Amino acid sequence: MLRLLPDPPASFRFQRIIPFMRTMLKSSLLIALFSAALWAAPKLRLATTTVGPVSIAAGASSSQVIEVWNAGDGALNLTFSSTETWATATAGASRACTTRTGTCIPVTVAFNATGLTAGIRTASVTLSDPNAWDAPQSITVVLQVGGPLASPATLVVPPGGTASTTFTTNGAATVTSDSAFLTVTLDSAGTFVFPRRYKITGRSSVTGEQLQNANITIAGGAAIENKTTRVTLRTTTQPILSWTPAETERIQYRVIQGAAPQKQYLAYKNVGLGTLTLGAVQVASVPTGWLKATVLAGAGLVEVVADPTGLAPGNYTGAITVGNNSANSLGLFNVALTVLPTTRPTVFAGQVLNNADYVPGDNVGQGAIVALKGEHFYTKGDNAYDTTWPRELGGIAVYVNGVSAPLYFANYNQINFQMPYETRAGEASVQVLRDGVGSNAVTVQVVERAPRIMDWRGVGATEYGLILFNNELAAPLPPAITIPGYSIRAAAAGDSMVMYAVGLGQTNPPAITGAPSTVDPLLRVPGTVQVIFGGGSGPLGSGGIPVRPDFVGLAPPFTGLYQINFTVPAGLTGSFVPVRLSINGVSSNSVLMQIR
Repeated sequence: MLRLLPDPPASFRFQRIIPFMRTMLKSSLLIALFSAALWAAPKLRLATTTVGPVSIAAGASSSQVIEVWNAGDGALNLTFSSTETWATATAGASRACTTRTGTCIPVTVAFNATGLTAGIRTASVTLSDPNAWDAPQSITVVLQVGGPLASPATLVVPPGGTASTTFTTNGAATVTSDSAFLTVTLDSAGTFVFPRRYKITGRSSVTGEQLQNANITIAGGAAIENKTTRVTLRTTTQPILSWTPAETERIQYRVIQGAAPQKQYLAYKNVGLGTLTLGAVQVASVPTGWLKATVLAGAGLVEVVADPTGLAPGNYTGAITVGNNSANSLGLFNVALTVLPTTRPTVFAGQVLNNADYVPGDNVGQGAIVALKGEHFYTKGDNAYDTTWPRELGGIAVYVNGVSAPLYFANYNQINFQMPYETRAGEASVQVLRDGVGSNAVTVQVVERAPRIMDWRGVGATEYGLILFNNELAAPLPPAITIPGYSIRAAAAGDSMVMYAVGLGQTNPPAITGAPSTVDPLLRVPGTVQVIFGGGSGPLGSGGIPVRPDFVGLAPPFTGLYQINFTVPAGLTGSFVPVRLSINGVSSNSVLMQIR
């Protein structure tokens, strides 16, 4: 039996996928946005978008060179900006590339640790060219002032529990612990990969309140990295507060002058014992008034609002302190607000993402639902959305190869649209129009089919597929996960299931861009489709148990959302089994489902 989803689950609403259609073309804008000169523009390409982590002594200076090249026509004319004064960038004369064939521009990223205290420092250096495709792009620079583990660390755990932290070395150092309750493992891709990331794990074997001290020794590496640092394992029966993002990460806003207030959220949970209580929130900012914070206890969130009303262009700082009864957290977050003069919308290069697993730079299938990331999009409020999928939404329009795309959702930093089925395979252009002001242009690789299984990221379970029991609001997830309105249990051989995905391409009969799918006729995906259990994961995975699904097609009445009806096969072992799709030999991402 074909299962029709009666109401989108929470993750659909979270990812803004509820389709229908209205058509509104603005042909007069196409000529202005996509002239012949634009198609002949340069295209910015970077050999890497990260520098570091680099270990450096306080007061010292250093630099690294990043190779940049033009993959289009004309010439690049780069300018640079940085979020921190200690990181700068300059371009040298073109020369032969060392990382590829052809000609490159060497960009020197310099960093100066004068006046910086020990610890991790992060900056974003932006490369811009108003006439280039896929510009601007940013390089993330990470400094370890004082080297890795620049200061003693404390891990807080409940009795019998574990906690961990990571650090990075630039060379082939040897890292050891002098206590059995504290272990160090290599947490990066391999022995010959640099920088190397190590993971320190503390395991409590005691009860009650207790402190245990150990030493982590780094030897055989760079001089600044060779050291012995004390790590304390604190066992407690009190609540332990976990924040996402972490307290060490600064909350940052970039808005244009006169934009509506912008919101971000801090997620919190208790990973210890007892009852966690969040108290009053204190806010400090210069000037006062632009920063607010509110605890949303029922949602496990703290809402942080930056309001640029009345602020001139410039940089502003603030802090919020969330009172709590935990054993480990100050609840202190630093906030930075950058107010920019009114400017055009900006699309981030590599951020035209399928709306299933959001992998940067990934291919996008024809007809797929896409999440477009950037800034200065919808500036009039929190968000705009329309279940009829218009071609213009709140003054926002998205053009793919000069053709307007159906939209569902827009906020300051994201737009959700459908990649038109008519988009030709190959490199496609994407550009945003906000109230008649055009954005920069970026590129994305569009293919006939790029199947991507959706996950439960709306409830923090990104590794598990959005799979339900047929005709039931029940999901095969770990017992610890709770979703309001859904039951959780393991699937078994013979169970009938429904999986949801995007990017499966055109159907038979053909789907219409922006239109809801139908029940009569059903819009099926042609070709050979398999659901594969076990075996290798990812697009290159192999082996496993293949199953022919009972139905593969668009899920009525949605647009761009596909469902796959299948039966769980016998012979599977393991609690959580990897599952992927194969369509005419094209593999999807791999997700997990609980099978008993």
